[in-house]
Amino acid sequence: MQSGVPKNQWQFASGATLTFGYLAGVRDIDRYASAEFHFVGVDELTQFSEKLYLDLFARLRAPACPVCKFEMLSRSHRDMVHHQHKKDCSECIELERQRLRVVRKKTQHVEAAHIPLRMRSASNPGNVGHDWVKRRFVERLEAPAGDRIFVPARLNENPYINREEYVKSLLNLDPVTRARILKGDWAARSSRGVLKREWFEVVDAPPADLSIVRYWDTAYQKKKTSDFTVGVKYALARNGVSFILHVARTQATPHEVETFIANIAGQDSRSIRIVLQQEPGSGSALWIGSMQRGALLGYSVYADQVKGSKFERSQPFRAAAEAGNVKLLRGEWNDEFLEECEQFSPDEREYEHDDQVDAGCGAFNYLAANRQEYAYIPVRSERRWPSSWDEQDPFDNAPRGYGSLGRRFGPGAW
Repeated sequence: MQSGVPKNQWQFASGATLTFGYLAGVRDIDRYASAEFHFVGVDELTQFSEKLYLDLFARLRAPACPVCKFEMLSRSHRDMVHHQHKKDCSECIELERQRLRVVRKKTQHVEAAHIPLRMRSASNPGNVGHDWVKRRFVERLEAPAGDRIFVPARLNENPYINREEYVKSLLNLDPVTRARILKGDWAARSSRGVLKREWFEVVDAPPADLSIVRYWDTAYQKKKTSDFTVGVKYALARNGVSFILHVARTQATPHEVETFIANIAGQDSRSIRIVLQQEPGSGSALWIGSMQRGALLGYSVYADQVKGSKFERSQPFRAAAEAGNVKLLRGEWNDEFLEECEQFSPDEREYEHDDQVDAGCGAFNYLAANRQEYAYIPVRSERRWPSSWDEQDPFDNAPRGYGSLGRRFGPGAW
């Protein structure tokens, strides 16, 4: 510890300082609201949300150097404006005057202005930020060229650790966690989740006799790190097997959320019940009433008052899925839904999003508690078919009747 220096800070001979800080919660980012850092380093990045990480860029800044300022402005102006025309313009003359004024004052260079700004991070795979860190650095989605460089590090590259003893210690971990730490495997799937990918069979077509709802879990933020508004189209068959037919989700403002829900309702059949999750408090109930009178007027809209934690509400859905009674209709949304299922656990600190799981569990619980009576309704066919009921009859599996008239019941509906 250095004399006269805070415990969380190290001071170099040049006067530069290295300060150690923390981000235990969302409000802790305000501790650095007016700070100015040339370098920000984050250890174990996956322990943080993407929002906390991105907010740190607002503190990554440096002062301007008055000596270099006008030289840079002049050079930039000449490169853009005078690439072909060599003659000076009025702006060139003004920039040169300002530069000479600074030189006459013998203004010194500001050394801090010439230190490059750098954001560096290190982390093992896993934890709550695994998905966004993998997306941003490992897969480098939407990354500019030369930015977000990912440098993998392996155990055999660390000369300061007893590798043999450390490997023995890691053998006590579960296979997924061991692969992430020992091999830096970002593709290893978490074993913490209570919903397993292999429980959900993906089918190409559901049966016809289904009771269907579109269940909505709403959120009202448009930032990339915010929760999603999710609408799960969920169906329950007469034999108790359920099907997730579609998942629609968005990150949007309140008005955009209402428009999004109304558009999805227009794409669905009007016979599909729309269920809006009602959180505790009067605000949610007022919003649902507004939707029933406004954007969803003419649809069958119901409120679902939820109680208990998300994990408690997920248990009936989990039991049905483990028994193989929850199936997915094949679609582009399958992978994102299954990845969220694998991350879902009793501890909300271990994952980033649970909106699809919460909406799916809500739909299952609602249908289980509000099961409709099924009845087979035959449809009278006005077409005449041969009384011999030959193999070309398309209604071969329907109840037969009026055979002497060559008229019969067509396929019915439940």
